[in-house]
Amino acid sequence: MRKVVVAAFIILNLWLSGHCLAQSVGGEVGQFAPDFTLNHIQGSPFRLQDVRGERPIYLVFWSTWCSTCRKEIPRLRKVREVYGNELELIAINSGLAEQPEKVKNFIETYEMSYRNLYDQGSQVTLLYGVVGVPTHFIIDRKGIIIYRGTHLPENLDQIITEMKRK
Repeated sequence: MRKVVVAAFIILNLWLSGHCLAQSVGGEVGQFAPDFTLNHIQGSPFRLQDVRGERPIYLVFWSTWCSTCRKEIPRLRKVREVYGNELELIAINSGLAEQPEKVKNFIETYEMSYRNLYDQGSQVTLLYGVVGVPTHFIIDRKGIIIYRGTHLPENLDQIITEMKRK
């Protein structure tokens, strides 16, 4: 009997530790996306937790000096048009060596018609473990990161469809 109790205790501990690891907070796939508060480029505050649970979230970290980031803007505008309120599209300027006024002018020039936040001091960029731009994340309604990559996923339609089913 004692062996059964000890075995059950070990199995329970392993299950709990594995469950906790799956729900750890960080910037990797399978982790709970860290919460943050940043200002819109116009200055008003935005908190991730205010939209979490309403719909999936698409985060993209970018910079004005990044040519790949510039090339992706039309595709991101298209994502915004196609998915509208089904997906919360949030672009975060990493704030690395960029002044807010320059970022604001860039957003206007390139008609970035989706939510744009400025990460002054790059704390959120570091929190998500971003080491290069662009870096893309898709976060499900539960707050779990289900995609991390250096580009817009080719199978975005499939990912959105699967998230709707959950």
